[in-house]
Amino acid sequence: MGKGALSLSVRMYTRVAAFRTKLFAPLSFIVTKLHITPNHLTLLGILFFLLFACFARTRPTIALLFLIIGYLLDLMDGSLARYQNVTSDRGKFIDMVADSLNFTLFTIGLVFANLLSGFIGMIAVYVMAASKLFRSIYHAQLLPSSWRFHAVAGTVPNIFVGLGYLSFLFYVLTSTLVFFELYLLLVFMLAIDALLFFFRILKN
Repeated sequence: MGKGALSLSVRMYTRVAAFRTKLFAPLSFIVTKLHITPNHLTLLGILFFLLFACFARTRPTIALLFLIIGYLLDLMDGSLARYQNVTSDRGKFIDMVADSLNFTLFTIGLVFANLLSGFIGMIAVYVMAASKLFRSIYHAQLLPSSWRFHAVAGTVPNIFVGLGYLSFLFYVLTSTLVFFELYLLLVFMLAIDALLFFFRILKN
């Protein structure tokens, strides 16, 4: 990824972030009046993903509700930070770690519900973490930072996370299992993604 491609990636992220900020602006206005911070939403989101993991096996419909709320909170915390003008690279790092924890809790819920192999789930969690880590290290070499480094989750990991959550909705609605196939694809694509950024780091 050259500087031109990196610039394009940054512009795409900026546009998506601006759209999300505008979309959640009414809610951001309300929660700001209630003195709620982005970190509060992040922690609350983690709590709902934990509840998902607890209920995925016995009450999948309730678990789906917790998943939707948790994911919306995950989407909103960054938008709230931009609305309150408190964005920082440290905050982006916290958000990235929280996203990874949420994905881990989601995967644990699937494993405990016997919807996914524990081995595949473990590999997916590690590969996801590697992809985000190498992406952040690479971007830290090229982008200025207000903190220790510039945390970047990346489009590819986020797409697969979203597909994972949608697959649980599909399961609840149709009782159709697609987790094994999706996670195999996730492991394959994110392994390639992680390796690409690892070699880019070595080149720099």
